[in-house]
Amino acid sequence: MSGAAGGFWQSLLTYAGLDALRRASFVVLLPVYLAYLAPDSLGALALYNLMAALVAIVANGRLDAAMRRLYFDYDTAAEQEHYLSQLFSGSLALIVASLGVMCLLGPSLYSTVFPNDAIRFYPLGVIALVTACANAALLPLFAFLRNRRALREFSGYSLFLIIANLALQVVLIVPFGWGLRGALVGAMLPPITLLVVLFMTRRRRLLRRPDWPALAPSIRFSLPLIAFAWLYLFESRLDRIALAQYFDLETVGAYGLLAALLGVCGMLLHALDASIRPWLYTALGQAEQQARHAVLVFGGLYIATGLLVLAFVALVGSTLGLLTRDDTYLQVRAWLPLGVTALVPMLFTRFWGLLYLYA
Repeated sequence: MSGAAGGFWQSLLTYAGLDALRRASFVVLLPVYLAYLAPDSLGALALYNLMAALVAIVANGRLDAAMRRLYFDYDTAAEQEHYLSQLFSGSLALIVASLGVMCLLGPSLYSTVFPNDAIRFYPLGVIALVTACANAALLPLFAFLRNRRALREFSGYSLFLIIANLALQVVLIVPFGWGLRGALVGAMLPPITLLVVLFMTRRRRLLRRPDWPALAPSIRFSLPLIAFAWLYLFESRLDRIALAQYFDLETVGAYGLLAALLGVCGMLLHALDASIRPWLYTALGQAEQQARHAVLVFGGLYIATGLLVLAFVALVGSTLGLLTRDDTYLQVRAWLPLGVTALVPMLFTRFWGLLYLYA
């Protein structure tokens, strides 16, 4: 195996694996959720995380997307480091401002979206929002480390977030018996802790006064993607808010379980997107014949990975009875085959979307 090929597979396995596991913590924790959270608590958890995600998309201005694409316009390491500090500081400033606005508007927003008083902004909505915003603040750094192929630093930060998130949620839910509150608090503490550590140890590298005129190209690139991200989130999760208007949280929880199982494919493909993007975009910038070859190779890898993941999801769904005896949860097994089949076309559209973003 050549050095370039070996580097690609090492990068792919490290970045895609860790990123997928970090994003899939909900799925990894499903055995705990199914055993210790009632269906209505699982439904509430899904709604709190959804509302927080909608705000976080706007809060950081999607500047991490600019890092993933515009990073390659900078030639020297010093320029790239400066670009990281500008995006990190600008994203953090936007997030702090957004949190301040939400502290004022959040209660009214939540009471409007959830008129039945089942979901409230204070205190659990705030916890979910802080979690989403803390994770959003870290995204430019993770995109920078992935583009630079800094495996050790990326792996260290990712493993901390993964292990701490899983461990804290299990401890707070199982022995402490905090239930829904334990799930939300356990997810909030790791990204907050990592941000504090970064501020103490990497302040000069990451924090500088945002140069907004210099950030203008990145903001122009990222702003249209906010609408795209909202539309994608609405497409994949808006159904939960719609269900909450007409059904109880128990029904939302059962549907959330079904969506979480089917969502494994999307989460893994998102991680695969981020992992192959630097290699794919580098190849697309070369001669036409090399670019065509890269599209065929990466496209085949992408589709094959997605099909394997969908087969795994179907297998997990068939063994759901080993994890819970709750009839509300078990009813989702009847819908999994249809859901898996419906996701097959998504594999092709996602890869073409990755190519379109480069163009």
